[in-house]
Amino acid sequence: MTGDMSLDAFLFGIISAISLPLGAITLLIWRPSDKWTSGLMAFGGGALLAALTIDLVGSALEAGHFYPLAAGCILGGLFYMGLNAIINSQGGFFKKGSNHPQFPAEKET
Repeated sequence: MTGDMSLDAFLFGIISAISLPLGAITLLIWRPSDKWTSGLMAFGGGALLAALTIDLVGSALEAGHFYPLAAGCILGGLFYMGLNAIINSQGGFFKKGSNHPQFPAEKET
């Protein structure tokens, strides 16, 4: 039994690790546009977030910790929104070009 698990772990590790050199080789052959690159990055970020969420939330719900989990999600969201508002009020929104039309520059008088 232990030998099978070790082999499985080794094979999954190899499969996971091979993605980096395969990505590098792919870039030598095909240079994706900015839209493709951003789409692939969004997919990867979403996949990582989903995996983390399933692991953490599933474990907490199995242990019967729904209310602490819900409170943590709500408080975390409010904390993020509060810090984001503080950063934006200090001009942090200018770091991201897509926010410029949303916050037009003040006219000088």
